[in-house]
Amino acid sequence: MQSPDSISENASNSEKAALGSLEPADNGSLSDQGYEKLRLTLECFELRLQAATQPPADLNEVLADLRVAVTGLAEGSGLEQSLQVEIYKQLRLLETDWAFLRMARQPATFAQRRSTMQERLKLLQSYCAHGQTLAAGEGAIAPD
Repeated sequence: MQSPDSISENASNSEKAALGSLEPADNGSLSDQGYEKLRLTLECFELRLQAATQPPADLNEVLADLRVAVTGLAEGSGLEQSLQVEIYKQLRLLETDWAFLRMARQPATFAQRRSTMQERLKLLQSYCAHGQTLAAGEGAIAPD
């Protein structure tokens, strides 16, 4: 069984490799790549959070990466802009959840806070998938 640190390191390395492979091909795919980068960063955050038995200090860096990824999304249609506002709102709530997680002293409270964060990460990932669909011009499909 891998230690939480090795899981975190493996997640970080795979995230860097995946993010490094994203190069803009044309203007139409910039938004799609922005959502993909955000999705990969969310997955990295989720992997680190799953392995944690106490608040990992490096999640502050991942939150900063998430903020950068959200601000890097290309301007889109009205639907995309609405989705980006919702993504930004959920990211701010995730930051609040992170503050509560760091304050948790009891294992049960920590587990509950971590579960709340994991649910929010899943929601953000579904928003990214929806954003990629919108960016690809495949129409409006409501996220789960």
